[in-house]
Amino acid sequence: SGYLRPKLYQKLVDRFFKQYETEFTVEQILDKHSSFIFEVLLEFPSEQRESILYPLIIDHLDQLYLHPVGNFLLQHFLVTVEKKELIEPIYQ
Repeated sequence: SGYLRPKLYQKLVDRFFKQYETEFTVEQILDKHSSFIFEVLLEFPSEQRESILYPLIIDHLDQLYLHPVGNFLLQHFLVTVEKKELIEPIYQ
């Protein structure tokens, strides 16, 4: 857990994104077997969350909110995001 072991969590996040960064797609976050991992990644600050995951979510809002699994990720994004500039375009 990112709360119990922040250094190990960051190491895991770095490794995960390093391995999948080049082929990271919206289909991966919509997959029912991996979506919870992305929900957890939204909870803790990381460079990858800001530079990879947030843009992927913002760019595919229509696809996410209409999808049964993607909808949960979008809800989690809205609850955990702290940047006003990311929220405003969504509500407009």
